[in-house]
Amino acid sequence: MNPPFVSRTGNAFRVGALKERMWQRGFTLIEIMVVVVIIGILATIVAVKATDGYGKAQEAASRAAVKEVSHALELFKLAHSRYPDRLDELIFRPAYVEERAWKPLLPEVPLDGWQRSLAYHVPGTDGFSFDVVSLGEDGIASDDDLWNHARR
Repeated sequence: MNPPFVSRTGNAFRVGALKERMWQRGFTLIEIMVVVVIIGILATIVAVKATDGYGKAQEAASRAAVKEVSHALELFKLAHSRYPDRLDELIFRPAYVEERAWKPLLPEVPLDGWQRSLAYHVPGTDGFSFDVVSLGEDGIASDDDLWNHARR
């Protein structure tokens, strides 16, 4: 029976001894650096995708909150022939509404996706009945604000 590996000098190696010898050789510094760079690139890609997805989720939550409040305001107008003066009047009975005619329209005023209060103005701008606005990621009035209607 012939040995599986034979060296140049003719000595036979066992398969296990060859694997052990290869394992002891280890990795070169270049090989380790290449692996670290690849891991870094992959981690960067994952981090960018994750933060982009989180920002989109905050924007979607803000749009949903603006829409929810807008619908509640329209229901309030149908029931009481006017819009409320403040958003908390969607939750707590205002003095101008009779107790028997009162029904809360929201359990609480929702916050936008960045956990800030929505801005409410009645009458609204540009001829609209009201404005419900999320001030966006920066929290100040700017072009990234989310409105209940299209700005003119």
